[in-house]
Amino acid sequence: MTRARRGGFTLIELLVVIVILGGLVGLAVLSVGSSQSSREVRDEAQRLAALITVLADEAVLDGREYGLLIDDEGYRVLRYEEASGRWLEADRREAHRVPEWMRLQLELDGTPLRLVTP
Repeated sequence: MTRARRGGFTLIELLVVIVILGGLVGLAVLSVGSSQSSREVRDEAQRLAALITVLADEAVLDGREYGLLIDDEGYRVLRYEEASGRWLEADRREAHRVPEWMRLQLELDGTPLRLVTP
């Protein structure tokens, strides 16, 4: 006589489903972690690009020269003072620091640029 199978799952079936779900959750956690850092890099790049656009517009409107002093930890806006021939801190703008794990580096065609500090 064969036994009729009742509705339900065996222990093995439940364990297989739990292992599969655990693997999927692990992959989801790993992918979210890496996308967080890439999102931060993208946001910093967009912030810097927007700042450069604003400075270009202000330079035309004000008739002044603006510059960015970029180092490993961040950047700050400078303005050129023609009377003294020096770069000074721009008004209304504080130095921007990037997250500690991020480093800024200027490159031209893949070659790092080493610029002198004003």
